[in-house]
Amino acid sequence: MVPKSLALAMISVLFTPAILACSCVETPPVGAALLQAKAVFVGEVEQISLKRRWSKKGEELTYEPRLTVAFAVDRSWKGVPTPRIEISTSKDSASCGFDFKLGERYLVFADDSRRGLAAGLCSRIAHLSEASADLAELGEPKREFLRGRLARIRARLRTRPVVEEPGALP
Repeated sequence: MVPKSLALAMISVLFTPAILACSCVETPPVGAALLQAKAVFVGEVEQISLKRRWSKKGEELTYEPRLTVAFAVDRSWKGVPTPRIEISTSKDSASCGFDFKLGERYLVFADDSRRGLAAGLCSRIAHLSEASADLAELGEPKREFLRGRLARIRARLRTRPVVEEPGALP
């Protein structure tokens, strides 16, 4: 006779759906990623909205929740003609979706997809605070929008030491 716990374990394995996880090949170096990408830019996430999409694979109809992420673009190295751009990403990391945060700034290498630009965990994406090496390798942007110039000026002003005048009141 099979012990009850072993029988339950066997049943759960047989009737549990397969768990799919994101699997990526190694992210290419900056130069190769720039060549492969459809758009490369630095921008701040302005809006994130859920898009419910159904797709058909053969005879099977599947539901794939996608997020549309709108960016206010500061600088662009490739493929961004306007100061606002939208990309899509999967809703969750198991489907290789990137967890963009509202109000945060990112360096994004976006790819072309059937539905426009897309990026995810397998794309070269970095929070701006962690992108200094990539930015140095990219060099000067091809296009800089007013928002980007203002952001750089503000950043420089924040890092300048405050010099007090002698005799000034505290």
